Amino acid sequence: MRVKTSVTLERTVLQDISLLKGDKSRSEFIERAVTDHIRQKRKEFREQRDIEIINNHARYLNAEAEDALLYQNKL
Repeated sequence: MRVKTSVTLERTVLQDISLLKGDKSRSEFIERAVTDHIRQKRKEFREQRDIEIINNHARYLNAEAEDALLYQNKL
């Protein structure tokens, strides 16, 4: 469901939108831009969370790998 809202933009931003929107309305263009931005921010958040999880377990995982290497035969 769409909701009508009001947003204040710099005149130059509005001019750029008008130039770049193509066949879309300004509302469609802005909605797509905001949606893309939100999607990118969510992706960055997930990636950062994954990195934190990996880093939190790195010491344990590295110790496990070193222990496993002790069982290998030397060539």
